Amino acid sequence: MSDIALLKEMIKETATVPLEEHNGKNQVTLTEPPPANYSVTIRGMPYKDDVIIIKADTFSSPSAVFNGKYGECKRADFVIIADTDNKN
Repeated sequence: MSDIALLKEMIKETATVPLEEHNGKNQVTLTEPPPANYSVTIRGMPYKDDVIIIKADTFSSPSAVFNGKYGECKRADFVIIADTDNKN
């Protein structure tokens, strides 16, 4: 089992963003709700079996572990993990 497949089994589908097909190519649209209210589309994504897009905001903040006064509790809105080794 690939690392991506394992992650997809471990992480709930509601915490991920699905790939879309557009003109025969994969893409993903990352949407942040208000108040940020923006979206970004990334085209040319790998095949669905080779990538997972995680909504980082779905997970609880690490404030139970860190004090947060140096920005250590800040995080990205999305995390993209891809396995593109030896693929063009």
